[in-house]
Amino acid sequence: MISDNSRLAIFNQQMWPTRMPIYDLLYEMLGDRFKVFYPTILEGDRDPKWAVRAEHPYHLLKPRSFSYTLFSLKRYVHINPDIWNALHRFKPDCIIIYGFSPTALLAWLYARVYRKKFVVATDGCLKSDRYSTFIHRLVRKIVIPTAVAGVGTSQGSLDLFNLYSNFEGRFFYCYLCADNETFAAYRKQIREYDIMFAGQFIDRKLPHFFVDVVAEIKRNKPDVSVILMGDGPLRHTVLARLDALGVCYRYTGFVPNEKVPSVYASARLFLFPTQLDAYGVVANESLAVGTPVICNDEPGAAGEVILHDVTGYVLPLDVRLWSERALELLSQPGRYRRMSDAGFAHVQKYTFQAAAQGLKDAFEYATGN
Repeated sequence: MISDNSRLAIFNQQMWPTRMPIYDLLYEMLGDRFKVFYPTILEGDRDPKWAVRAEHPYHLLKPRSFSYTLFSLKRYVHINPDIWNALHRFKPDCIIIYGFSPTALLAWLYARVYRKKFVVATDGCLKSDRYSTFIHRLVRKIVIPTAVAGVGTSQGSLDLFNLYSNFEGRFFYCYLCADNETFAAYRKQIREYDIMFAGQFIDRKLPHFFVDVVAEIKRNKPDVSVILMGDGPLRHTVLARLDALGVCYRYTGFVPNEKVPSVYASARLFLFPTQLDAYGVVANESLAVGTPVICNDEPGAAGEVILHDVTGYVLPLDVRLWSERALELLSQPGRYRRMSDAGFAHVQKYTFQAAAQGLKDAFEYATGN
């Protein structure tokens, strides 16, 4: 058990909407002995409309960062020297750190200098790590073995940590997840559209591959209908292609958080192609309303949340193959219903409560060792 006097700190890159409910629950468990330190509310490429209110105590550092693009992924590097004094004032006994930015490394160094317990955490997986540079890997080789415990979203996270040290028996799951209870209320909603896309309209999210699949489906199902949620620089060209194909579609624009479940529940099938997604919480959101998912073997959720031929399909990026599987589900009500039910049931274990408990368990393990 954690001592009644132990102080527990988390450093995270930004105030992710998918993390706020988890930290709020952790605050209910631990009280004022817990605080999160953020270098920014949302990073520069995130729509400020997605910002959510935090109920847990947090400290917002003075914003200092720069960005660069690598493998079509924009990365933000935070450099916040004030993390040292902020931690010194809070006086944590244990620090959990997401990422390896200079600010995160300062928090790690603080733990080393003052002999505090250090827990390493990631939302990534072994597959996403292949896009890391030599410097990233060198830093991980130095930092990760010094951790008392590890926290991650998936088996892929554990595989990643195990590259640098053996984390068997000291790894804890902190899931990314949807608000299952809220999403479940929309499960019986009428499905107005056949196919859905959700995400940023950028190259990495492969929206044009999505259109290619829709075009192939249309050859066999001329009345195919589509709903798209998200925004980005490729939005206009994607919608123009759908117009040229004569596809019936709805583009939602910005959707408030409370209406997102209804959008997922308006589609019969969710297509999730991507070049790089460390996890892919959109899969949880889709299954939480009973909408099966087709993805490629890239996001961390593939093979764990998206189970091939059970809750959806995990397929190579082949337009014809994706369209064939989509058409099978759209034309076979019994098969579709079984997959929808299986996905809905499977995702129920991925909860904010379970994720918060995973963090608490990691803290308890660290302070006990």
